[in-house]
Amino acid sequence: MRVTITFPDGSKYTYSVDVKGVGSIEEIAERLLNDMSRHARNYFKDIDAWKKGVRRWLIPYLYSSILEALHKRRETID
Repeated sequence: MRVTITFPDGSKYTYSVDVKGVGSIEEIAERLLNDMSRHARNYFKDIDAWKKGVRRWLIPYLYSSILEALHKRRETID
């Protein structure tokens, strides 16, 4: 799964996460947060507060992205 995030300086980064063998979307979010926090350290001093704030929108974003991908996949099969 690939997710593109835009940071405050306008730079966009695409993160890839291996989702095979992952038990939940929360686990995927944690993997993404760990990767994203490496870049975010350049902009935010309190990285734990940053992670908490990002986690609030990242999990719903992942749910909607997965549902959208499944819907597109279903349309191509039909």
